[in-house]
Amino acid sequence: MQGARDRLQREQRDRSWLAWHVAALMRADQIPDFTQFVEGAAAKPQPPEVQKAMVLALARAWGADEVT
Repeated sequence: MQGARDRLQREQRDRSWLAWHVAALMRADQIPDFTQFVEGAAAKPQPPEVQKAMVLALARAWGADEVT
């Protein structure tokens, strides 16, 4: 139940963050460039070898006998 409570709190915090930013941007004289406004850099594509390794690791963790 604690996990569910934590999820609900995180979702409420996310909604509050969104509402605050919508209100702040509505009052702004000039809207910032989207790339400067959003956190973090763009994700780089993963090479196929890394994707395959991740799939195999998940399959083993979930008890799969075979991965095709």
